[in-house]
Amino acid sequence: MEELYSRTRYLDFTMPDRFDTGPPPPDLDEELSGLALQLKGPVAAREIWYHLTPEEKQTLGFSKFTSRHPVDQWVALRGTSYARAVLELARVVGILSIDRYGDMLKRIGESDEVSAEPEKPAWNRDRCELLFRGKVVRQLRGLGVAKNVTRILDAFEEEHWPERIDDPLPGGRNPQRLRGALATLNRGLNAIRFRTDGSGEGIRWEVR
Repeated sequence: MEELYSRTRYLDFTMPDRFDTGPPPPDLDEELSGLALQLKGPVAAREIWYHLTPEEKQTLGFSKFTSRHPVDQWVALRGTSYARAVLELARVVGILSIDRYGDMLKRIGESDEVSAEPEKPAWNRDRCELLFRGKVVRQLRGLGVAKNVTRILDAFEEEHWPERIDDPLPGGRNPQRLRGALATLNRGLNAIRFRTDGSGEGIRWEVR
């Protein structure tokens, strides 16, 4: 897969059609090129894949998604400028701070009013990994080890991480069981946490 990302055209950030407001200053051009370089390869592609909407995943499929540089795919899917796509994806994989992201957006002449979705977690079921801001924040030992935790993460991922979901555990309303599952899920989590919605029938996630 790595050879799919080896084409140097992905690092050409001075092409006129890739900026809405003209080429960036040389120092910014260099930083954008460096970020794009870090977005190459299968590791970054997997992280970005788990931040796509279910509809986008269905439209592309993983093999088609990895057939082009993630920045090109993001531009096609989200309709952003090329430079903005680099910045948004750098936020997704956790290599760009929110402050620097906003500053660089302004320098390329774009507003930060509409952002990507880097602040949402992502659940990689195949690897049993919960990711947030591009980093693994929770690693399950296996899907069958904590089945209720897996069901909760599956439900959030399926609905593309809204602030709240209905209790997905089988067998009807059981607040005590739900609290126990959330306590297990929250164990060792520092960046985010999960809690009941106060009714005993739903779950919320939030940044700590």
